[in-house]
Amino acid sequence: MKRPLLLLLALAAIPLPATAAGDARWVSMDAPEVLDAPVLGLQRSGIALPAGFAVDTALIADAGLLPNLGVRWALAAGPHRVVVGARYALFVGSDAYSALINALQPVVKRFDPSFSGPSAYAVYGFSLGQLTFAAELRLRLMYFTSGSLTAGASFAFTDSWSLVAEGGVRYLQGAPFVL
Repeated sequence: MKRPLLLLLALAAIPLPATAAGDARWVSMDAPEVLDAPVLGLQRSGIALPAGFAVDTALIADAGLLPNLGVRWALAAGPHRVVVGARYALFVGSDAYSALINALQPVVKRFDPSFSGPSAYAVYGFSLGQLTFAAELRLRLMYFTSGSLTAGASFAFTDSWSLVAEGGVRYLQGAPFVL
């Protein structure tokens, strides 16, 4: 039992070069990397700022009437990656979604979703060249409270192409009962 643990600790201390993965977004979690160039994408569009900071949004959410803006800070120290970030989303589509649901199901007189609120996350990653392992803890305080713990791995074939596998658990508080 001690030997595998010592081997893992020894591997963690080796400063290996890591390739940049590009857009700082995996499938459902934030990637453990410093955003060092402007990014334009559906899940993440952002502008890199000095000292590891970046301002970002998700265009697909913006198009879905959920404008959002986030700030993140990332640090790469040898093979270790640390990212912390926060985001605020403001749902402006209640009337449009309510009208659509009412048109599809006339018995539903009122549908008032509210997905506005803040979220925060922290990511730790460990990069072994083209292979990166990561874990993310995320908390969302919107209409309902949810938290998630996600772990993943990424293998970068090139700077533009990667294979990503993720899995995790999520806590979801039920929506409050409203009369």
